Amino acid sequence: MATQINHMIKKLYDYKKKRNSFLFFVIVPFSILVIMFFILYQILEINIELLSAIFLPILMIDLFFVSYFKGKFNYYHMHVQYLQMIVEEVGPKKIKGKLFTSSWLKDIENKGFTLFVDRHEFMIYYAFKRKTNEELHLGDTLFVIVITKSEDLSFFSDELDEDIKRIYRIEPQGFKTKKQIMLNFKRVSDFSDKRIEEIQQIINYKSNWQFLIQINIGYHASENMVYFLCPIKKYPHKYYYAACKQIEELCGINEGAK
Repeated sequence: MATQINHMIKKLYDYKKKRNSFLFFVIVPFSILVIMFFILYQILEINIELLSAIFLPILMIDLFFVSYFKGKFNYYHMHVQYLQMIVEEVGPKKIKGKLFTSSWLKDIENKGFTLFVDRHEFMIYYAFKRKTNEELHLGDTLFVIVITKSEDLSFFSDELDEDIKRIYRIEPQGFKTKKQIMLNFKRVSDFSDKRIEEIQQIINYKSNWQFLIQINIGYHASENMVYFLCPIKKYPHKYYYAACKQIEELCGINEGAK
């Protein structure tokens, strides 16, 4: 485990270096342009039309550079966020009640979720929540809870993906789903390194105002513990924070639980 952590820390350093290098080559040239423009216009009093003719094409080139490499920056930044969580995660948590019981499923419904499908491999609950959590200002958000019935079933499957798409067909009128948070629960027999790595394969996608999040939760019944990728302090954004808090609520985890 120590070797894996050291490897993650090295990868985190590498991605941070690439991300910061991109920021440097964006911010520094732009700052130089602004300073030069200010000096030439305010101090040397050069004609504004002449300065515009010179600096506008340069500014356009800089903006084109930023737009062209924005995808690469987002790629580095998402990896930094992901590796940061792994390095500084909470770890398995003890819970009070039992999961995967009829009373727990009933509690999910009592919390505002509706059963969408109940298949041999999994169950899906959903809730279209308008302006969820006023304190966080999440806006319209689709919450999906998946109950995976087999330990051998992947957290990601084509059939599951198709069912999730079908939920959008019953989207309430006027509801704009730009944020989707999916919580996938699976009962596991151990928290081995291999199992932990499987659970850590989350989705944390952001594009402008669109967010797609999937957090996997492993439930160790004999130990009555759950594990999901949750940072100690620094969350990628408020939507990941809201997802972790929703998991804790569903599992009945106290703030002081370890």
